[in-house]
Amino acid sequence: MPLAAATHASGAQVLGCPSCGGHFVEYADMLRLERSGRGAARDAVARRAFAEARGPVTCAKCGGETARREWSIGTLTYVDVCVDFDCRGVWLDAGELEAIAGEPH
Repeated sequence: MPLAAATHASGAQVLGCPSCGGHFVEYADMLRLERSGRGAARDAVARRAFAEARGPVTCAKCGGETARREWSIGTLTYVDVCVDFDCRGVWLDAGELEAIAGEPH
């Protein structure tokens, strides 16, 4: 299923999956999202995202392998980052985009 392109309020370009609610974001846009975050909604959404276990994710940009990592220390928001340094694409499961951007879910 093709990803739908959108621009987040922070100016970050986000590709959303209408099927699973996940998002693909370029690394530089992830930094923009993080800077825009207000943090108020982060805890509840991050805990829910952290609790949901699932299998490995293939990079939506290059098709490469990803590694599950905490986006920022202490946030409990885990994202899938492409291990190819030239790509560095980031996949966010449903709710993780809102957690990083500090938006209510």
